[in-house]
Amino acid sequence: MNRTRVLVFIATIFVVAVVSIIAFANFGRGDGIETNKVYALAFTYKATIKGGGDARVFDFADRSLPRTSVVVPVRDDRGMPLIEEVDSLPPSTVRKVVATVPTRVVEDVTYPGYTYVVWQYHLSVKSEQSVVPTVTPRK
Repeated sequence: MNRTRVLVFIATIFVVAVVSIIAFANFGRGDGIETNKVYALAFTYKATIKGGGDARVFDFADRSLPRTSVVVPVRDDRGMPLIEEVDSLPPSTVRKVVATVPTRVVEDVTYPGYTYVVWQYHLSVKSEQSVVPTVTPRK
């Protein structure tokens, strides 16, 4: 191998390593919506998740977000509410909040703590929704 080929080989390895690190850092970041940041809503409506379960769909006004629409179940498997209306938010906005349930001991049995995501929103205009569509959420 001459010197040029060695330099090209090293540069290729370096570029592959940098791209791999960037891809690994961005992999698994979820829906791309930041926690506790307030986002403007274009539209929100009630829906039914295919296979059963009530939900609410949030369509974001900012179309440059990684996800422009999010389907959120009303309750999780434990019965915890995942959506709440908060009047202290600005009108026509939504935000994602992480809620925490601490570890607790009841009658010498330890129940581990856990975290879950709650979507808070505030509507500026409310109207009757006559049709509740069935949606299939993206993973």
